[in-house]
Amino acid sequence: MLYRSAARVPQRPARPLWPALLAMPAAGMVLAAAFPPTGWWPGLLALAPLFALVAGRERVRDAFGLGFAFGVGLFALHIFWLPESLSAPELFGPVGWLIYPPIVLIEGVFCGLVTGGSRLLGRRAGGTLLLLPALWLLMEWARTQGPLAFPWGSLGYLWLGTPVAQGADLAGSYGLSLLALVVAALVAWAWRRRRALPLVAALALVALAWVYGLVRLQERVTPPDRAALLVQGDTDPLGRAQGLTDDLTVYAGLTAAAQARDPSPLVIWPEGAVLNEPLEGLAGEATRARVQSSVGEAELITGASVRDGNRSYNAVYGLAEERISGRYDKVYLVPFGEGVPFASALEPLYRVVYGWFGLGPGGRTAGNDVVPVTLPSLSAAVYICYESVFPQVARSMVRQGAGVLVNISNDAWFGAGGGAEQHFQMGTLRAIETRRYLLRVGNDGVTAVVDPYGRVLERLERGVAGTLVGDYALLSGSTPYLRWGDWTVAAAALWALGSAFALASRRP
Repeated sequence: MLYRSAARVPQRPARPLWPALLAMPAAGMVLAAAFPPTGWWPGLLALAPLFALVAGRERVRDAFGLGFAFGVGLFALHIFWLPESLSAPELFGPVGWLIYPPIVLIEGVFCGLVTGGSRLLGRRAGGTLLLLPALWLLMEWARTQGPLAFPWGSLGYLWLGTPVAQGADLAGSYGLSLLALVVAALVAWAWRRRRALPLVAALALVALAWVYGLVRLQERVTPPDRAALLVQGDTDPLGRAQGLTDDLTVYAGLTAAAQARDPSPLVIWPEGAVLNEPLEGLAGEATRARVQSSVGEAELITGASVRDGNRSYNAVYGLAEERISGRYDKVYLVPFGEGVPFASALEPLYRVVYGWFGLGPGGRTAGNDVVPVTLPSLSAAVYICYESVFPQVARSMVRQGAGVLVNISNDAWFGAGGGAEQHFQMGTLRAIETRRYLLRVGNDGVTAVVDPYGRVLERLERGVAGTLVGDYALLSGSTPYLRWGDWTVAAAALWALGSAFALASRRP
């Protein structure tokens, strides 16, 4: 009688992990090259090898290690502007490099938690690939919350410069991130299973988004019917922070000269153009009169530093006829640069570290509400510097009636690296999400006008003092993103919960 032996067939030994670990930082750097300002968008496919390798590992710690190594490579290149900026001789010198390694390692941990968690909950290769897009998107969202919020590395910005970015009016930047993640997961599935159908599905998704964008780009743009004078003072960032420069004199002089040549009904000054001088109440009468004399009969939007007792605010004011018509205090502060996370618990440490540089540990106070700035002739969504990479800020202001986006900034801190250009390009997605013109004014740039489709119409050269008359229109239409917000995040949460429950219910 024939029978099969009951002896256990020995399993093939698992492939060593170290070759993949060595390759993952390089793959992360390829993905970093797909972000602005480089914008090599096919680099998003570097996610596919990561997803495929994670799905093929049995141990959760191996999956974590792969994600961690990938994340380290990604952020080491993506935010390399940070140590380049902070280590400039006029700032912190070589000490400026100290903050860079911890941030890169922390971001690597975030990526590792996603890949490890997906392998843990997914149980098998297919389940892991099913969970990876949803959990990665939830990680992106979580990184934009709380006092340590840092939106750099959100995958939706990979599509800037392509027609696919026009889909931001449907689902925002998170929706574009989800598209990149689903495409990567499908390519990884095709790679592992040697099947063409997932690859065809990935190509079809990109093609559909591309065609949608091309159709939107053929639409007629509401022609500009207004003009604004954008003023770029190019003042020293360190000197202005220490009160050593008189920015108001610089901006008043540039504005008065430009208004004398060709007056504009609206003037916009950048973040912190008015420093150490009050604008409100009786104490601010002289400053308001000085400002109004430089702009003539125009209305003004200007950044200002405001002190209220022991509190300091990074604010923006609307002024008309020497009167304040609106004010907004910055809500989303730069961690450690403006805001002091967990200040009460870590105050002794902050005093020591900040003391090394002759700085006080007080920091700024965050505003309470995201509100537009109102002028007699318009309502504007004016947000400050770092807030341009938080899509919820512009969306909230537009939903409250703002007809134009205004981003005032001081990107002189970035120095000569690519950070300022990266920051600017990321912010152009807000114009697409809301279908509003964007007027951007930076202390040393980038100062530009962007249309409702994210296209740069005019811009000043960075690093020079000058003015730009930008044409724009007030718009009032809505978009699915304005109505429904970041619905893709909620969808990803349901996707992750449902998938994890279904996979856990299966027999092993």
